[in-house]
Amino acid sequence: MTGTSQRDARPDELAAWHREAQQALAQRDFRRTHDLCMRILQRNPAHADALFLLGLIAVEHGNFGKGAEVIQRANARNEKRPD
Repeated sequence: MTGTSQRDARPDELAAWHREAQQALAQRDFRRTHDLCMRILQRNPAHADALFLLGLIAVEHGNFGKGAEVIQRANARNEKRPD
């Protein structure tokens, strides 16, 4: 099999998508933020910052339980990262 897998993304791509997601969230473009975060998580399921942004979207939509759950998952993943 040739080519790259779906999870093969350069760190600079992930960082660019993350910055774009942050900007979209600041503009309250929740759909774009969600799409970018899902793209990041497809390539790096342990990306705590993308999960955190998804949690913020849930809270913004009044889904506080889901938001808290997702933010807790993000925090747990972030605690596992080496310094």
